[in-house]
Amino acid sequence: MCRFLPGLSTAVLILGSANIVLAQGPVLLKHKFTQGATQNYKSTDGMKQSQSVMGMKQETSMTQESYFSRTAESVDASGKTKLKVKFARIKMDGQFGQAGNYKFDSDAKDNDKSGLIGAMVAPAMEKLSKVEYSVTIDSQGKVVEVGGFIEQLADLLKANPAAVQFLGADSNESAKAKEQQSMFELSDKPVKVGDTWEVPLNADLGKLGKVSGKMVCKYEGPDMVGNRKTAKISFTTKMAMDLEMDQGPAKVKGKMESTKSSGVAQFDVEKGVLVSLKKSVSLTGKLNISFGGVMLPVDAQQEQTSMLELVEK
Repeated sequence: MCRFLPGLSTAVLILGSANIVLAQGPVLLKHKFTQGATQNYKSTDGMKQSQSVMGMKQETSMTQESYFSRTAESVDASGKTKLKVKFARIKMDGQFGQAGNYKFDSDAKDNDKSGLIGAMVAPAMEKLSKVEYSVTIDSQGKVVEVGGFIEQLADLLKANPAAVQFLGADSNESAKAKEQQSMFELSDKPVKVGDTWEVPLNADLGKLGKVSGKMVCKYEGPDMVGNRKTAKISFTTKMAMDLEMDQGPAKVKGKMESTKSSGVAQFDVEKGVLVSLKKSVSLTGKLNISFGGVMLPVDAQQEQTSMLELVEK
């Protein structure tokens, strides 16, 4: 029977520990792109909302599944990259209380365009699934510019201003916040296990309102996603949303604030690629809905979830 010698086993343990320490030393996290290379992603976003109006509760929920690609059109010496974003498919499944249920699939030929929801959602999602636009990010993953987004959607928004709720932006500037949701901003300094950094969340969302707050990120250490070595980063989100929306016949104004949140990003350090991004946030607040000259106070709670995954092709 084989037995380890005490001295040898101790040496092996020490050596193993040394390797762990080395593996967990400071690392510099940078997004890296090669000109012409394409990354493909699948995103799944969910929302559940409960509204109480004059003692009556209404529940709504929505799930959106999107497949899109990012192709590096140019990369400068600092790592700033101009990406071309293109959607391959968008699916949506929503339950909108008294307004009914609605499903959409950009691959389908018979999406329902009737009724309040169909007339609002279908044209917006069909148009969005066909646009190509540019997103410029720095090597930390901060979105610095969006181009060509609103130019392709301006006619739609002019005819149907309420569609902004489903497009997520009504200008190239407000689209920066939308695009940042599927990016992850890294520390600008090398980090070791336990180090934290903050990412400010201050954005004008155009006709949707404004958001303010911050993300607090923590480097948890080396990890694995399948056969891919990754850096695991946890984060929490503290945010407030000042809402001022035009929903067609109704106007919504108020404020919602986060009450709890969690998130995990998995990042391939060697290749500089975001492998996955999972997050959830709960919000609560008081809104005022103006409808036909009548102002109704609303207590609202919302649960948002999001999962972004790199798709290997």
